[in-house]
Amino acid sequence: MEKLLNAILCFLLLMAVDCWPFGEDPVTVPNAPVTALVGESVILPCHLSAEISAVEKEVRWYRFRNNKFSIVLSYVTKKSTLEIQDEEYSDRVNLFIQEMEKGNASLQMKNTAFSDEGEYKCCVISDNLHCKNVKLLVPVSLNITENVNAILGTSIILPCYLDPKVSAEDLELRWQKDGLATSVLLYKNTKVVTEEQHEDYRERVYLYTDLRKGDLSLVIEDVRIADEGKYTCSVKAVTQENEGSLYLSVSVKLKTSESTCLSEINKNVILPCHLDPAVSVLDSEVKWEKKGLTSPVFLYTNRRVALEEHHEQYKERTQLNSEDKRTGDLSLSLKNVKVTDEGRYTCSVKAHGREIQASLDLSVTGEYTLLSECRVGTINELINSNTILLVAQGGKPAMTVDEEPGNVKLKCISRGWYPKPQLKWTREDGSAVTEYSELFEEVEHDGRITITSYLSIRDQYDQKILCIVQLSGSKERAVSSIINSSKCCNFHSSFFYFLDYMKLIHIIS
Repeated sequence: MEKLLNAILCFLLLMAVDCWPFGEDPVTVPNAPVTALVGESVILPCHLSAEISAVEKEVRWYRFRNNKFSIVLSYVTKKSTLEIQDEEYSDRVNLFIQEMEKGNASLQMKNTAFSDEGEYKCCVISDNLHCKNVKLLVPVSLNITENVNAILGTSIILPCYLDPKVSAEDLELRWQKDGLATSVLLYKNTKVVTEEQHEDYRERVYLYTDLRKGDLSLVIEDVRIADEGKYTCSVKAVTQENEGSLYLSVSVKLKTSESTCLSEINKNVILPCHLDPAVSVLDSEVKWEKKGLTSPVFLYTNRRVALEEHHEQYKERTQLNSEDKRTGDLSLSLKNVKVTDEGRYTCSVKAHGREIQASLDLSVTGEYTLLSECRVGTINELINSNTILLVAQGGKPAMTVDEEPGNVKLKCISRGWYPKPQLKWTREDGSAVTEYSELFEEVEHDGRITITSYLSIRDQYDQKILCIVQLSGSKERAVSSIINSSKCCNFHSSFFYFLDYMKLIHIIS
């Protein structure tokens, strides 16, 4: 009775210990795991010591999986009883019947599957129960791409495959992103465990295809900036775990318009900047900065315009061109443009710890004809397609005569120019006399330039003398002229009649 109770107890604790009631254990198995590749045949060795015959004994092979026992194969009194096998082992397992006389109780398994990996128990039962564990390893590796790039707002597949491509239905599969405490996706006990899934990925991720094909790839829909990072694909079997990692980068660019526009001072201008692709920035931080300033020109954060953070010179003068934050349009509308607004501007958008930037120049220059309005794409021949040009046409030149002993100087002054204009003195026939002149410039409080020139009269002139002020590259010029009253020259007499008039000469090219 004591032997029977001991045998029953050992049977109930098959996976816990190796059992035998009395004396030396007659069953021998290898200490090291048995390894087999997928699709191969494998032998799980089990022998009775001293070549004791197993013919008159009962031989059973068990497997413990998913917290329960299953009988792989039973041998009772000279025959194999296959009707009690697990269905997945049907026609795949055998004993070496011809060698049982020599104590060979080994199990032969054909067409090994990855799911066959695990702990097996060889039990020999006669008057006593003798059991030994045999571990079967079925090596499998993961093929995973190292780097994947996704476009913001689209779907992307993170590829991960079993090698060889065997069924993963009975395995535990986990996709994990660095920095997250919970899984992106967890597949366990033949189902996806949504309770352990990170909330940012719920209803956005799924397995790409059938696990029976060994495809563990993950699909992420509506890719976000925060999705960028390192992902680990891990698969866990009974006795082994494999993992591989890849890095997902998310492509999003800030683009400024390649076209250039031209505007007058005191007009409004738009500094173009767009997200590519056009995605929402509703929950992002949008900032416009000007080089040299410590405060932003414009700041949108926490779903509001932070007017209190704006630089004093730009308060009430800047806003986003589009009120809809979902269009990806980050263009800045700048009102009442001043000469001091010239400089380099940077548009940046920040979300989930990642920031991207794009810059452009707002340049105050006068290389081209003035326009009444600023329209993107109006001037196709502009040299710098990433520059918005502003010019200031100055006022009419004023001319006076300064007499000194032995010398007469003509003075020409013109105000309100930007950038610095060219000033030249000529005769009526166009010949230059600028070499006898002096030139001075002064920057006014608003940034505009006043230019002054003095021309010494050392020779006799019997024709008009012209003072011409003109922006470089412009087709318009401002001209004032003065004419003498005689053909002789007396520096101590007033021989000039001053003509205080202004005219614009349009040069037609």
